[in-house]
Amino acid sequence: MDTVSQVFDPGASSTIGLDIRNASNVAVDSLTIQEPKNAPADAATLHASNPFTITDFAGFDDVSLPAGCEDVQVDAYVFADSKWSWVSGTPAPHRRGSELPAGVSNGEVGGIRITCTGDMAPGQTISVDLDLEQRATHRNDSSDLSTAVHRVDNVTTGEAAAEGQDPATDDGAAS
Repeated sequence: MDTVSQVFDPGASSTIGLDIRNASNVAVDSLTIQEPKNAPADAATLHASNPFTITDFAGFDDVSLPAGCEDVQVDAYVFADSKWSWVSGTPAPHRRGSELPAGVSNGEVGGIRITCTGDMAPGQTISVDLDLEQRATHRNDSSDLSTAVHRVDNVTTGEAAAEGQDPATDDGAAS
């Protein structure tokens, strides 16, 4: 993830670039990347490390899925019934890898998780840019974002898994 400062300008665009690579020496059955790492089910508010507290998801860009990815599933972290929870997408052929789950709109997103399943050789990578737009108010409390500097210490997590093996995880951070 690249670190960028931005002045207050609601609607201004920015991007979070994400990727996960099979760094092992064997094929894996799944690769997953989640933005942000701290997105537990049934949370009352978004964690302070969540970039969606001060930005809105505007869409996917430059999506690249690994060779061997047969199906891709996009899950979205959304607020419903007074809590944040994951809405699971439907696994679909990899060429449809940039669609939110049915019924979820861009403005509802407080997190994204992308999972590819198949037979992905060493070195294969999921790479995606999340297009964002700056919010005028903080998502948790509706406070005016123009009145102070806001810093998000963002952490993203990824996982590679192969049948019969413990999954390997790694985190990336940016502020």
